Amino acid sequence: MTDRKVRILITDDQPSNIEILIELLRETYSIQIATSGQKAIDIINGDKQPDLILLDVMMPVMDGHEVLKRIKSEEKTKDIPVIFITASESEELEEAALAYGAVDYIIKPFNPKIVKQRIKNQLELKKYHEIISAELEVKNSELYEQNIQLKNYQTVFSNLQEGLLVTDKDKSIIWVNESLNDMMGYSYDEMMGQRLDIIKSGYHNEAFYKDMNGEIDRNGFWKGPIYDRTKSGEIIGNTVSIFRSDLESGDYYFIAIYSS
Repeated sequence: MTDRKVRILITDDQPSNIEILIELLRETYSIQIATSGQKAIDIINGDKQPDLILLDVMMPVMDGHEVLKRIKSEEKTKDIPVIFITASESEELEEAALAYGAVDYIIKPFNPKIVKQRIKNQLELKKYHEIISAELEVKNSELYEQNIQLKNYQTVFSNLQEGLLVTDKDKSIIWVNESLNDMMGYSYDEMMGQRLDIIKSGYHNEAFYKDMNGEIDRNGFWKGPIYDRTKSGEIIGNTVSIFRSDLESGDYYFIAIYSS
């Protein structure tokens, strides 16, 4: 994303929902509107591609699932974060949304603070992804694994309340933010270079990690509760979102966001 105002595409067939979201977001973001799935596809493939999409699940003709499927099938649009809008709070819907590739979902009626925070979190993650991808693409795999330093990016997420952790493909920690250090009780230097075993609690069995890794392999994303062990030995539970970021070189890394 550049210095221009961030573009958010609101896709919903209900004018009342669109009006509420416009009122919440127009001062901070540039708003694009689509009242149908096909209109959303046209805008996404146009000259002014959105930076994030708010997508209603239930729409006539082309529903949110079909729109998201098309977004993820195209190389130039597949990395646009999509947040589903839904009136349902069922776990089945959440699982379906994440399985289709949505990064999060928002429940109607809208809670203004939650809407703004979830959008902010996803845009910050997108910004971080773009920064680190640009840096890593110019490095070969050997240099990346041995020497990469991500401290320059701490300032980007210094005010993020959620814990943030980045590992290489072998699950060795290559960056953490201050919130995660505070959460786990370790200093930055104590966690850097360590494998994730340093915070594993032993609560989860092998089947849990097998299912998690399988979903990440299929969809590039997993979200769910994880119990970790702090430096003091306390077992704590958090909702964790894990993203896999693939590089053109064939290498990849993982980004995990922890929220209580």
